[in-house]
Amino acid sequence: MQQKNDDILIYAVADIHGSFDRLRKVKALLEREGPHGMVLAGDLLGHPEDESTVAFLDDLAVSGFVVPGNMDAPTLKRQVEQARSLRWIVSRPQVFYGVIILGLGVERNVIEVDEFYRKEDGNWILVTHRPPWGVQDRDFFGRHAGSKDVADIAKRLKPMVVICGHIHEDAGWSYLDDIPVVNCSLGAGGAGSLIEIKEGRVSNIRMMD
Repeated sequence: MQQKNDDILIYAVADIHGSFDRLRKVKALLEREGPHGMVLAGDLLGHPEDESTVAFLDDLAVSGFVVPGNMDAPTLKRQVEQARSLRWIVSRPQVFYGVIILGLGVERNVIEVDEFYRKEDGNWILVTHRPPWGVQDRDFFGRHAGSKDVADIAKRLKPMVVICGHIHEDAGWSYLDDIPVVNCSLGAGGAGSLIEIKEGRVSNIRMMD
């Protein structure tokens, strides 16, 4: 079991889409920055038969927390469950250095989050492929393409941060009320985000390139 740590560094990425160039970028950043763990916010696979992407990520030997994206095949869950370093977090909260990390699935935006998390006083991270509606969710045409369900759950249950991807064109971070929302998509050439947590609160967010 992970021990509680006042200073945690998490590397967050999404939208790898099986690209070896993006995987090499992830590896290089992990080696350079040395985060405690990584969040993989969906659209990891390049095609339905892709098993090399998860194998590559697993071989990095960094604790990783995974949710699916809309383009991921159902096989992603099996691959993650068979991995050594990765954890499937859709409706399966994981405790990492004293912080709870919980993921949402993408199918019909059905959300299963217990009111328990209201009691955690913000000491948890919400991971979802789609951004919350209205925050880091503008598509190629400038339209909002986020999830109203995700926005609602974040506003009600107050995680310390929402980590997402999906909208390649709007990688970056901003606030939903007072909650940081980090779109860590690699799709438009970025390199994800480093999120620093101190004493149970987000202290710094860096978008990487």
